[in-house]
Amino acid sequence: MRAAFRLCPARVFQRLDFLNFWDRCGPSRSSLAINTDRTANGSLRRSVSLAVALIGSVTAFAHTHAQTAPAFEATSIRRNPPRDALPIAVVRGDRFFAPSTTLRDLIRVANLVEEIQISGGPAWIESERFAIEASTGPGVSPDDARAMIRAMLADRFKLKTHTEKHDLQGFSLIAVRGNTNDRRPSGAECAPLRSPAGIPAPPPPPPPPPGGRVLPLTQGTALSKCGAALGPSWFSARAISFEQFATLLSRTIRRPVIDRTNLSGPYDFDLVFQPESAPPGPIPVSADAPSIFTAVQEQLGLKLDPQRVPTDVIVIDSVERPTEN
Repeated sequence: MRAAFRLCPARVFQRLDFLNFWDRCGPSRSSLAINTDRTANGSLRRSVSLAVALIGSVTAFAHTHAQTAPAFEATSIRRNPPRDALPIAVVRGDRFFAPSTTLRDLIRVANLVEEIQISGGPAWIESERFAIEASTGPGVSPDDARAMIRAMLADRFKLKTHTEKHDLQGFSLIAVRGNTNDRRPSGAECAPLRSPAGIPAPPPPPPPPPGGRVLPLTQGTALSKCGAALGPSWFSARAISFEQFATLLSRTIRRPVIDRTNLSGPYDFDLVFQPESAPPGPIPVSADAPSIFTAVQEQLGLKLDPQRVPTDVIVIDSVERPTEN
């Protein structure tokens, strides 16, 4: 069973466009122009020296900003973590924790995308698990934390990617008539998450360290103040919007889902359905449970309507297993 739990930043130049920087931030063109009316040798040497000095300053500027890009201060990576370790990614205080994660999950968290937006790579990126702990330093933002993960993936996993636009088969989520008992407006207090009969209730997230804070990263854009749990044949979510609910659906059916309900939230959702494949381990699934498409309509009064969805996809060019430390 896979469970997900409840994560203007400063601009960082990833690439310095020298022409734009020169036009906007450098001296005027007239002050850099070589004055051919003056004595050739002395004036030309001074003009060239000025240009070289300015180019050196721009290069130093770019080098300084490249050095200050967010990165973990120290990172520990272990393979094959305990089976009961939680598949989460979170910053607690000044530490990043991913007790049991796949590389595919890390790419998703680091780039704020869904699994369907990741293509390519060897099979081990979604089968082998790693325990990762790193020092972030104090007061990092979610965007800083994701930038640190991306830097770690490039350094320790030698990950190289590029982005392409793909036209994927997906769905629109629309409101229709039907039972809405399992779709309820959220109350002032967070209601407990609910699991099907025979499945233990999801544990609450760990408390923040003394004087610290928690930045959950696993949920990405589906993050809510009350959390969500996602299993192979059910999920339970509290205080989420319909757009966030569509994101949870896309993770289950592995297709893009766009919210077209025109309904406002937040809402509490509970959904039980028949998984497409047998779930791992002794997880009870009722033989009478409907498909997720039928469950969405019968239990929530919603419908998944097929449509093509233009989607940005991260394509993995190359990657390596990390060295443990």
